[in-house]
Amino acid sequence: MKSLLYIAKQFLARRPGLRRKIVNAIYRIPALDMRLRAVLDQREDLAWRRVDANDLPDDTREVYEKLRHRMKRS
Repeated sequence: MKSLLYIAKQFLARRPGLRRKIVNAIYRIPALDMRLRAVLDQREDLAWRRVDANDLPDDTREVYEKLRHRMKRS
């Protein structure tokens, strides 16, 4: 179900006119709207959280490393 919703989300992202019509229709059914938003907001894979510090600028890398260090301590 989730993979189908992600595919539909990508499809609609490329078609703003169709997306607007569907969003307006779903918006009129609050229970469906809330359920779809909840499913799409969940992320089971942590790939989106993975950051390679070597790809960051120097200042950002320094802050990133400090934050990681603090998160490990707590």
